[in-house]
Amino acid sequence: MLDENEVPYAVGHPGVILFGEIHPMGLQIFYWELMSSILGSDTFALIFLTASCAFLPSSIAAQSLQFLPEEDRPPVVPLILLMGLTDKGTLATDPTVPPNGSPTEATVEELRTRNGPAGPAGSVASSRTIKYGDRGQIMEEVAKDGFSETDTVTRYDRSRLVSREVTFLKSNYPRPKFWEHWTYDQSGRLSEYQRGSGDTLQNHLANFKRDTTGQLIGYEYRQGAKDELFSHEEIQYGPDGKTVAIASRNQAGVAMSEVTETLDSQRRVVGYEFAAPSAPRNATGSPIKVAFKYDDKSRLIEQVTDDYDVEKFAEEVGLPPGKVAVGYDDVNRAKTTTYSGLGGSFSTSITSDAAGGSVDVITVINGMTHLLKLTCSYDTHDNWTDCSQTSGPGTPIEKAWRRTIVSR
Repeated sequence: MLDENEVPYAVGHPGVILFGEIHPMGLQIFYWELMSSILGSDTFALIFLTASCAFLPSSIAAQSLQFLPEEDRPPVVPLILLMGLTDKGTLATDPTVPPNGSPTEATVEELRTRNGPAGPAGSVASSRTIKYGDRGQIMEEVAKDGFSETDTVTRYDRSRLVSREVTFLKSNYPRPKFWEHWTYDQSGRLSEYQRGSGDTLQNHLANFKRDTTGQLIGYEYRQGAKDELFSHEEIQYGPDGKTVAIASRNQAGVAMSEVTETLDSQRRVVGYEFAAPSAPRNATGSPIKVAFKYDDKSRLIEQVTDDYDVEKFAEEVGLPPGKVAVGYDDVNRAKTTTYSGLGGSFSTSITSDAAGGSVDVITVINGMTHLLKLTCSYDTHDNWTDCSQTSGPGTPIEKAWRRTIVSR
């Protein structure tokens, strides 16, 4: 649930985790102005506005991998995009982060920090109440603000996700229920996935194919109310287990895109290549490649991308050419991401609390600094109970939250 100070964006690469989802508006404007000065306003505008399909000119179907259970997905590629260089991580106040201990329910309320037409300072602006199952999984979430109210119910068969339904209890206009359904075969493997709204089917994965070991090697992606075939998804594993190729083909069998992952002995992605008719290419005309390195805890510490013409491919990709480095300070629970290129330098340092949520974020772009600081109180289980957000010491409180937890 977003308020007026937040702007969502999402970028979709097949089988990829993309660092960066929601930035405070102040940081978003800060980032926009500096990136525009570095890349040119027209080029950066294209990168920003086309981020939802970045690097994927025809791979809507490839995003279907996100609907698969973890055991059916190829190893995840930890790509860091330009927009992710200022990622603040998961804030400590994110309601979806489960509390420590054995919670049955938790309510996070965002409080108004100033008097206004909607209510006085200290009153509740929005809330999210989450109920947890015996395994700690989210079973129900009720989200409320001044304009809407939703109730999301998730069901499981033991550890397997079976359904998720979102009911719009309050909205500015009538909205049908949104739903997702997962179906499994007798051996417990996914055999069908559907999602839609009301009586209308929107996305459908069907006709799953597996090899003799049970690995997923293909399925159909269908979409729209008529359940029309959009593409065939094919997954091929190298004989040595060190490569995975994910291809999308249209109804006629013509290749639309292909991803190749190179894996190490721990099945971590150490190489990534994306090929499509309009995908960016390096100086030799080959698809650009991305290499990854990890520390002994399997955390990403380096991403190196082939050089390419960012301005030419602004509509296709927001991937920073060159090296992105990530360092960790375990003693102080800190992580720093740095990048120099495209005529600028970027650094984001994140300090986390004991639960792993971000409480201090320092972003520096070309020498200009933006701070985000959470000051929180904690209970005996290291769960935060109230937090306030500022832009640094001595600055006004921008946001405030409180949390109540019910435990077994």
